[in-house]
Amino acid sequence: MTATWESIVQLARQGEPLQALDRLKPLIGDVDPCLRYDGLEAMIRIALMVYARGDAEEVRLCYQKLSQPFASSVGDPDQTVRTLALEGISSVLRRGDHDTGDLVASHLKDWRGGVRRTAVDALARLFTGGLAKDNVLTKLVVCIEDHDVEVRTSAVRTLLAICPEGNKATITALIDKVKNAPGDVQAVATEVLWTVAKPGDVKVIKGLASILQTNEDVRVRRNAAMGLGKMGLQSTDPSKPNKYAEVCVEALCVALGGSLNLPVVDLQWIDDVLNPKEEVVEESDSDSDSEKAKKKQQVESESARGRDSPKCRTSRR
Repeated sequence: MTATWESIVQLARQGEPLQALDRLKPLIGDVDPCLRYDGLEAMIRIALMVYARGDAEEVRLCYQKLSQPFASSVGDPDQTVRTLALEGISSVLRRGDHDTGDLVASHLKDWRGGVRRTAVDALARLFTGGLAKDNVLTKLVVCIEDHDVEVRTSAVRTLLAICPEGNKATITALIDKVKNAPGDVQAVATEVLWTVAKPGDVKVIKGLASILQTNEDVRVRRNAAMGLGKMGLQSTDPSKPNKYAEVCVEALCVALGGSLNLPVVDLQWIDDVLNPKEEVVEESDSDSDSEKAKKKQQVESESARGRDSPKCRTSRR
């Protein structure tokens, strides 16, 4: 059977790649997992061959023919077939394809660690540059708590690669991990949190200040302190005070002076500094324009009488 699919690949090399893909489709549904694997591998080889030739119409047709076989293969009962399908999806299908991304993300909870790792890496290839949607990112955040260390490491690396700066859904999910996950996960989540946040993000600054004051794990506090240093570096007009830096420095100083029993940072104060409210001065009825005019006339008349008094005339002589 090996010769069969290899001969089909040879057919593609001779200039009939789309016909070769059609002949491979029956292998994808075969009862033998080895044949399913071979058929899928042959499809990937042919697709890469087509893309290298650069014919736009041929690439479009090839993409259409590959979508369904890959979609069915990622749900294959055999681990090796599922893994190869995920690798193939991220290698030959269109970057930024959100339907494909959703399909890949559904395997982040696969019972086999190898499949989960491949799914994470596939997302990195599909969405590098910050193209991922919120639902994919939040599922990826869950993976930083995976019991497989390679999945955790890959998830962190991929989050940093595909998360748009300041993505609110990701930040919310990470803050939840910082609050509720075990210590080692909290430390990782804290570092990822300030890395993906925008400088000056009020929600993140408040979260890091709170972590620095209350968390008992030194690794988590260290990462929070590093984050506050980064969050205070917003580029502003040098002639104006940097309110983000003020808050971050205040929180760091409190941490450094903790042994001296200095007061902790008031999180409401952070809100007041970063989001100042305009003060509204209410004028009483006595301060109306007409009253002010009357008072002004009264002062002027009294001043005039003073100048014309005998005492003033005598002094002028």
